This record gives sequence, C-alpha cells and structure tokens, in this order.
Amino acid sequence: MKNRTISVNHQLIYKNFGDGCKFHVSEPKTDAGKRTIPMTETVHRAFVELYQFLISREPQPMIGWRFSMCKK
Repeated sequence: MKNRTISVNHQLIYKNFGDGCKFHVSEPKTDAGKRTIPMTETVHRAFVELYQFLISREPQPMIGWRFSMCKK
C-alpha cells in the first residue's frame, strides 16, 4: 500500500467446474483484466482499517493465493 495502488491480478468467481457451484480464485481471462488502479484517500483509509482488523485475527489460508496486503 506504500504506492497507494491496487493490483488486480486475480478474480473470485462462483461457478460449477464439475464440483458443484463453489467460489474459485483464478487469473483474469484476458491481459486487459490485469491492471493497477490508484487508490483514493478514502479507499486507502478503508484498507488500513481492514488491514489492522485482519492482522488482529487468526490467519485464514486460501489455497493457491495470498493477499499481499495481509503479510506481516
């Protein structure tokens, strides 16, 4: 969050891939889906509050992915 940008490099979809309808994390379908977005001050404050909340709780693994903002 130091450079106040959001890197969009994966997506969360709810779909049936033969294992029933479930949430799946995958890469965007096209290169255009991968992008970096600047944060407004309001969004930055919200992420700081979310980060402080998340680091106070027990880690929850997400198979195959990790959220870089949650690293200690």
